Amino acid sequence: RIFERNNCARSLRGVPKNSSVVVSSAKVSDPAAVRYAWTQFMVCNFYGANGLPALPFRTDGPAK
Repeated sequence: RIFERNNCARSLRGVPKNSSVVVSSAKVSDPAAVRYAWTQFMVCNFYGANGLPALPFRTDGPAK
């Protein structure tokens, strides 16, 4: 999910580029954060070059 500054979550599109993933969403022009598999019961659909699923991650810090 990609998050806007108002904390509204949207679906995103991810494209591999070298050793990174470039994410975007047509509905978000100024993204604030990205989270992958950040739920209690996640569905993993993002795999590394080694064939293993990617670990959950977030680009923002925890809420204070």
